[in-house]
Amino acid sequence: MNRNYLFLFLFSVLMTFSGLASLPPVDRDESRFVQATKQMVETSDYVDIRFQDASRYKKPIGIY
Repeated sequence: MNRNYLFLFLFSVLMTFSGLASLPPVDRDESRFVQATKQMVETSDYVDIRFQDASRYKKPIGIY
């Protein structure tokens, strides 16, 4: 019985770490959040969130 648990644990660790290695170190939307925040500060408009000329109403204001 303990051997089965050990096998299950090792298999889980292997699957977890193999998946983590394929993820990029940063989120792909991070650059868009930074640009939207920069535009919010430059225009002093903290309600109308924009990325370049497009509105970004997908996330709440507190995310930026």
